[in-house]
Amino acid sequence: MAIDLERKLALLALLAKSKQPLDCREVFKNLPTFYNDQKRQYSSTKKMFERDKEELIDAGFLILAEPMEADNEFRYRLHKPTEILDRQFTFTLEQTQLLRSLLEDPLFVGQVPGISLAAISKLLAFHGRLDVPSKTIAASIKKEDHNLTLALQAGQVSKAIEVEYPSHLTDKMERRVFSPYGAFLRTGKTYLVVWCHRDHVLKVLDMKRMGTIRIARENYQDAPEELTIENFSQTHNWISVDGRGHKIILKVKDGQAHRIKEHHPFAVTQENPDHSILAVYFVTNLPRYFKYVLSFGRDAEILEPPEVRQSFLKFLGQKT
Repeated sequence: MAIDLERKLALLALLAKSKQPLDCREVFKNLPTFYNDQKRQYSSTKKMFERDKEELIDAGFLILAEPMEADNEFRYRLHKPTEILDRQFTFTLEQTQLLRSLLEDPLFVGQVPGISLAAISKLLAFHGRLDVPSKTIAASIKKEDHNLTLALQAGQVSKAIEVEYPSHLTDKMERRVFSPYGAFLRTGKTYLVVWCHRDHVLKVLDMKRMGTIRIARENYQDAPEELTIENFSQTHNWISVDGRGHKIILKVKDGQAHRIKEHHPFAVTQENPDHSILAVYFVTNLPRYFKYVLSFGRDAEILEPPEVRQSFLKFLGQKT
């Protein structure tokens, strides 16, 4: 379900930001992570696209089809696309309280489609206020999102958590103690970055494998200096318990834009008439990110924020 939802959101974002209607092959080319017609027959990929399109239409998004000269082929566009939310936005206190109360209301849960409930739950887990208690959870909402919220709340106040997690040797559930630092989304799955109190190392936990959690008696272990989310996720979908990091807007020219589209499709926020793109990254380790930017040569430029541009210039001075 998570990867299906991620694919539909990617399709919706692509249609919303595109200035021209797109045919199926153009959609597949822009979203190779989700619609790779090299791994399966074109007809099978197109069926998946048609199913996603129909479900988005059923959810209230008006996707219009314009016929092409070729038989049974169309170009698609989103009618009156709305502005895409900033990936680092945060719900207000009132919005968080309202949405959490709705998810705990059996009447509301019973009338809303499961895909919508999962989307609201994921939005709350990554964008809800952490200072709003999350005590109960409806049975139809994924337990992983509930656990994620509790883990991030604990990390925000520097509390270790006691977790039921399967042993890598026996796969049996055992009680473990971790200090949570943050979480990220990758290929439809949610992962928690923690310090393991038993093994004294950084670890990444799959939220789907996690059982119940509670506050531990052990003291919280502060994040080590070398912690950088790029070591784990290779994605910008990162939320830190202490909000550290830089929101960076990167411009990449046409010749290298395909690299961003292939590896970080969700980072792309704008495609310009000259085929250059703007991509947004949330970065905790600037030197490592600067090396990534240098891999594009002269085809990449950091636009914002100004202080990161200045840091990049100093970094270049050290390299020369």
